[in-house]
Amino acid sequence: MLIASNMNYSISVDVRVNRLYITLKGFWLDPSKTPDYVKHITQATEHLNPSFTALVDVREMRTPGHLVKDLHVEAQKVTIAAGLSRSAEVFPEGISKELELEGYSLVSNLVRQGFKSRENAEEWLNQPL
Repeated sequence: MLIASNMNYSISVDVRVNRLYITLKGFWLDPSKTPDYVKHITQATEHLNPSFTALVDVREMRTPGHLVKDLHVEAQKVTIAAGLSRSAEVFPEGISKELELEGYSLVSNLVRQGFKSRENAEEWLNQPL
């Protein structure tokens, strides 16, 4: 079920597997360019049950600017409060983006694992805890 889609992100849920899907795109320099991001994350979590999982694909996103750190941390905290059990993040080759987003997770206490393919990320999320 598609929740939101625009030039910066796509957010959907699959209630059958209790999973949130987020695809981040482009260059996030300023939080004012994505004013509804946290609202859309909140709307998505309302369709899921506690202990849901998330797959976050950042292969189309450029390394984010430092001004959006709080926005990403807030979105992560919303998902954690809604019952997120763990998150799989799909990264392109290269480490700068992964390191930046890992820093956000350290602030929000998000349980996450990085992957180079969506298939490996889905496989990890499908494994029992």
